[in-house]
Amino acid sequence: MRLLIIASACALWVSPAFSADKLIYRWVDNNNVVHYSEQQPDHNNYTTIKVADTNSAPKQTQSASELAQEQAKKADENDKAFSKELCETAQTNLKTLTSFDHIRIQEDGKSRTLTPEEVETQIAKNKKQISAYCD
Repeated sequence: MRLLIIASACALWVSPAFSADKLIYRWVDNNNVVHYSEQQPDHNNYTTIKVADTNSAPKQTQSASELAQEQAKKADENDKAFSKELCETAQTNLKTLTSFDHIRIQEDGKSRTLTPEEVETQIAKNKKQISAYCD
């Protein structure tokens, strides 16, 4: 994972296509795969990463590898913060799912109660997310 972060940071650093005000969108899909895109996803479960102006020359006192390590460290910190957020959400969801007999959700502007099978599916999904994102 760290190698992917370092490679991504290096690619972002050397790419002339990125300018000072570019945003990168980061999210994790239902299969726990991390995605990065310049296009805002259709859902709201994402974080944004500001990309520094890479068209200007780097500082003379900082080598490319030092800059890549610094960017990788920032990316790692973003991953930890995002994982913490996902962990807390999964824990809250699991507590709700196991504390109440009837769980109501909103779908297409209408309210409905989850079936027992849907509740069990959601419990399993949130337990999986807790094991993946919580320390």
